Amino acid sequence: MFGPEGESNPDGVTIKPLQTALNRVLGSKMLKEFRIQNFRGLEEVTLRDLGRINLIGGKNGSGKTSVLEALWMFAAPGRPDIAYRVTGFRGLNAATGATVFRDLFNQFDPEKRIELSGLGYSASDADKLAVSLREHNRRLEPFGSGSAQNVAARSEYSQALSSYEIVFDFLTTDGTKHSSTGIWAQETQVSVPAQTMEVKRGIHVESTEDIEVMPASFSLPKGRQPQAQIASNFGAFQLDRQEANVLEFVQAIGPRVMSLVPVTLEGEVILHAEIEDQKGLYPVNLLGEGAFRILEFATSIAQIDGGQYMIDEIENGLHYTVLVNVFERLYELASHHNVQVFATTHSWECVKAAHDALGPVGGKFNYHRIGRRDGKARAVSYDEDMLSTAFKVGWEIR
Repeated sequence: MFGPEGESNPDGVTIKPLQTALNRVLGSKMLKEFRIQNFRGLEEVTLRDLGRINLIGGKNGSGKTSVLEALWMFAAPGRPDIAYRVTGFRGLNAATGATVFRDLFNQFDPEKRIELSGLGYSASDADKLAVSLREHNRRLEPFGSGSAQNVAARSEYSQALSSYEIVFDFLTTDGTKHSSTGIWAQETQVSVPAQTMEVKRGIHVESTEDIEVMPASFSLPKGRQPQAQIASNFGAFQLDRQEANVLEFVQAIGPRVMSLVPVTLEGEVILHAEIEDQKGLYPVNLLGEGAFRILEFATSIAQIDGGQYMIDEIENGLHYTVLVNVFERLYELASHHNVQVFATTHSWECVKAAHDALGPVGGKFNYHRIGRRDGKARAVSYDEDMLSTAFKVGWEIR
C-alpha cells in the first residue's frame, strides 16, 4: 500500500480518532505501564501504576506534553504520518526532508532509536514500537512502465520525495513484527498519460501489512474544535440515547444549561444550548471557554470506545471550584466508553481536585510527576498515601 495518509486538522485542536477497517492488532486495553526511550527530551522515562485517569505534572520544559505525544504515536503503530502530525503540534510543519522528523529524537540525534513500550494489565500483554530514521534509495513507481512519458513521470515523482524515511517497527505480544515507513513528499504535479496527478505535501505511507490503530484523540490547550465536529460527535451520543451524559458533564461547570440542541443553519449543523431563564437558544461557542472545552472532552470520548484520550493542560479555562465535579464526570464517561485518559497540568488545585474526587478508590486516578535529576528526565508515580501526605504537609508536587 502506498499513498498519502491522513489530513491535519487546520485548527490544530483535536485530531479525529484514528480508526480504519484494517486487522486489529492492539485491541482494546488499558495500559498499566508505559516506557519511553529517546523521544524528544525524554532519554528514558517509565510511567508505572497507570489508572483510568492519569494526571501528569512537572515544571515547564520537563517533558509533560512529550509524554502525551509518545502515547499518541504508540496508539498508531501502522501510521508513520502521525509523527508528522506530532511535529505540527509544535508548529514545525514548515520543516522538510530529514529535518521534518529530527526534533522527535533525543538530542536531535536520529541514531538514537525511539522505543515506546506498553504493558497492559495482563502479564503477557506487552507491545513495543521502535521508531527510526534512515536514508532510502528506492524509486517508487505508481505510473507503470514502458512509455517515455511514464519514465519522465517516475522521475518527477521521485524528485518530489525526500531521500529519508521514518520507520515504525511494531512488535506485538505474540512476537509478530509489523513494519511501516513514511516518506516526506513536496507538493508537486506529475504529468502522466491523459491526466495530471497532484502529489500532496506531507507524509506518504508504505506498509508491509496493515495494522489497525487504537482509537485515540488529542486535545490541545489552545484553540477550539470546529463547530461541525462538535455537533457531529454529539450526534453519536444521540444515536446511543446517551446525550444526557454530555449534558451532565457540561452542567458540572454550567448548571444553568438545560439542554443541548443541534440546529442546522445555512447547511451547517451547530450545537446550541438552552439556558435557564433565557429566551432562545445560544450557540455553544458563546458559553465560554470552560464549557466549550468540557463539551469537547465529552464528545471526543464518545468517538474512541476502548481507546486513549490525551489532554494537554486539562485545567485551561476551568475555575478551580468546578474541578472536583469535572473529574467525577470525566471518570464516569471514560469508564462508560472504556477510555483511558492522560492529561497534563501545572495546577496544584487540579491535582488536589482529582485526588479528592477519585483518589480514595484504587485504579481510578494516578498522578505522575516528570522531573529532572542529573540532567535526565525521571517520572515519580504517587499513590493515594503519598498524595494524602503531600497535601497535608504542603510538599511541592507540581
